Amino acid sequence: MKREEDLKFKLKSAKASVKQLQQRSAENSQDLVARQPVDTLALTKRHESELKGLVKQIQFLRFSLNREHQFRSDLIHTKNYFLLQVQMYNACNREDLRLLEEIGVTPDMSFREKKRSLKSVACMVLAGVRMKRGAEKWRECRKVEESLLRKLEGVRKGRQLKG
Repeated sequence: MKREEDLKFKLKSAKASVKQLQQRSAENSQDLVARQPVDTLALTKRHESELKGLVKQIQFLRFSLNREHQFRSDLIHTKNYFLLQVQMYNACNREDLRLLEEIGVTPDMSFREKKRSLKSVACMVLAGVRMKRGAEKWRECRKVEESLLRKLEGVRKGRQLKG
């Protein structure tokens, strides 16, 4: 009988401890539920700001890529243009020398400077305007890059302080 009473007492104490644990877990879950919206709101805001930073970085990288691509294509075009000019001048010089030899005139090797034409001046002015616009766009892009770098350093410092 004594053993039976001991077992009943142990059963009651076990039930009481289970009730206490259930109450504690209910309180903890309510506390977690109460804190959860604040935590998720802060995390959501942080996530949104990180996304904005990533979008700016992507825009900067796209602009840089397009700028480099444009430079390369311009260089290729310029190189091909100059190569064609050199080939044309060489062919013309050879033909002129051949004609002069047929006539029997020796060419004068003095150098004469060619006048600038209105077309070449207009091309230079247009090139200057284009370069100025490109420099302004690049300056704006550099400002975005600098702000991104400052924000990135701030995020890294914040993570170092937390970690």
